[in-house]
Amino acid sequence: MTRKLVLFTVGVLAMTVLGLGVAAAQGTKTVRTMGDEVLKPNVSVHATLRFSPGPITVQPGDAVTWVGDDKSGAPHTVTLTRDSDELVKAFSDFLLGTCPACDAAIGAALGGHFPAAGPPVLELGTGDGFGDDGDSILFGNGFPNSNTQTLTNVTPGETVYYFCAIHPWMQGSIDVKG
Repeated sequence: MTRKLVLFTVGVLAMTVLGLGVAAAQGTKTVRTMGDEVLKPNVSVHATLRFSPGPITVQPGDAVTWVGDDKSGAPHTVTLTRDSDELVKAFSDFLLGTCPACDAAIGAALGGHFPAAGPPVLELGTGDGFGDDGDSILFGNGFPNSNTQTLTNVTPGETVYYFCAIHPWMQGSIDVKG
């Protein structure tokens, strides 16, 4: 009887640990900012800022946490788009006025995150969940260093792209599995 109880207990513990491992493997992904910016006035700007990993795979309803781990100390946005043509591909693409998605996100970030009164707003968008084109969050340097969002407005099989509107060469993608 004691041996059966021990085997039963070991079996239950193994299934619990396995279940916790599966639950931890799904549900939340973490993306970190990496790199630095170095400015040498009248000489050069060298930026190695990036999202790591850039591409991730999620299930609908999974959460993604973006964490500021880079050395720049700069704030970042995560701005969503379903149109890869809105991602910058050349230096001239992200000059003020040439990247409508960047300009909209930065304008919304400045208006939403630095209101005349009250605490900063940490999510911009339609208010019906995170996953629509133009949804944007701000984190780092004076704001919380991380931001977790549940991807509610995504469908299986689609790819959603994201970028930092402040540093638009920082880009990634979210493949939604079904």
